[in-house]
Formats: sequence, structure tokens, C-alpha cells
Amino acid sequence: MKPEFTFRLCRGAVLPPECTEVPAHGKFRFASGNAVQILNSPEFGRGDYYIQDPATSLALSLAEGVVEENSSLLDLCAAPGGKTLMAA
Repeated sequence: MKPEFTFRLCRGAVLPPECTEVPAHGKFRFASGNAVQILNSPEFGRGDYYIQDPATSLALSLAEGVVEENSSLLDLCAAPGGKTLMAA
């Protein structure tokens, strides 16, 4: 069985046609769909979508309410910095 291609919809992004929303933690929106279609879309080129698994939203959801606004946050997960972008 082929793994599902999931991606995060950045703030204000519209769910692409033929894609389905995927449950995630917190206020983040994720979807699944055809990888070739998404990666070749003008929306991906504009930065409307970020390749990321919904499980990554758990770490930020757990920190919500604990980490105060304008405080420092050290991302010790791994590259490329997707959780740091989510925290910003």
C-alpha cells in the first residue's frame, strides 16, 4: 500500500480540488491528495502549501498555552524547520 501524501495548508490557503482534509491537532489544517498535482500547482509555488505530516502539529499543540507570546523557542526536532514555521 502506498503511503498517503499529506501537506499543510498555510494560513488563508484554500483546499485544492480533489483533496481531502486530514485531522490534525490545534488550529493547523492538513490535507491529502495527489503529490504530482500538488507539487506542480501554482499554489505550491506561491507557498500556500507546505509538505508536512499532520503528526507534527502535536508538538506545537502541546506547547500552546505554555509558551508565551514573544518568548524564545528552540526547535530541537530536525531539519528543515517546519515546526519553527508553525510556531511563528
